[in-house]
Amino acid sequence: MGKKFREKVPKLKWKYRVCLYLLAIFAGVFAVIGSQLVALPKWAGVVTHVVAFILVVISFLYLYLYFKNSVNLFTDRITRNHPFLDKVTHNYSDRTVVLAVPGMLLNIVFMVFNGYVGIRTLSAWYISLAVYYGLLGSMRFRFVGYEYFSRKGRYDQNKILDIFTQSGYLLIVMSLALFSMVVMIVHNGKGKSYPLYVTYVVGIYTLVKMIMASVNMVKARRLQSPAVMGIRNIGYADAMVSVLSTQTALFSAFGKNGSALVMRMNGVTGMLACAAVVVLGITMVTGAK
Repeated sequence: MGKKFREKVPKLKWKYRVCLYLLAIFAGVFAVIGSQLVALPKWAGVVTHVVAFILVVISFLYLYLYFKNSVNLFTDRITRNHPFLDKVTHNYSDRTVVLAVPGMLLNIVFMVFNGYVGIRTLSAWYISLAVYYGLLGSMRFRFVGYEYFSRKGRYDQNKILDIFTQSGYLLIVMSLALFSMVVMIVHNGKGKSYPLYVTYVVGIYTLVKMIMASVNMVKARRLQSPAVMGIRNIGYADAMVSVLSTQTALFSAFGKNGSALVMRMNGVTGMLACAAVVVLGITMVTGAK
């Protein structure tokens, strides 16, 4: 988070932060218990979940701000004697490339898992997800491979521009896989579903993922590095499908699957996600020329 943003966040004494954390825990527990109570009015359940979610997000924000300085001091002590770790910690471009490796591995895991479930259950939804994650992983692999081999003098700058352009075209093609998922969601009235407590975790994770993907994409554009911009654009496309999957899970947990409102909301979010991926692809194709 930027310095200006941190300065705008109200300062809280430790006793008020403790109260905030306790309220978040209490609200979360009450929301889980309340969802099992038949006598609780539907509107009260919705309000309870919204309040719990807001308190949890604010609590995570203050925890992040509180531990950030301590973590930075701790990492500086560890990395100062290790040139590679020190470079990755303080160089945004190198850090972006290094962190793309676990993202690539996660894409492969999700591809294999969704592909296995899709083939086993003959689910077009999971097969489409497998294709989407497989393409994301392959694009990350190409950028990471370029950065690795270019440091040994095997590639020139034209190569990364070719990869950047080709990834843009691939993002446009990927929007077709995403569009097929949207059609299936709207047609079937549902998508993914998780146990209630997992839904909370996935929702918070997706929110953080989307915020970080947006922030990182803005930072990457300032550097004007094709590799960094390409990796961050891929991360944003990854976040978009996570938002869509999480919304279907939230509707499955707290809404009524198959209702006109749910189908309409899933359709709107899905089309926005498709449009965002297409725009990313077009900007990468035109920006490399």
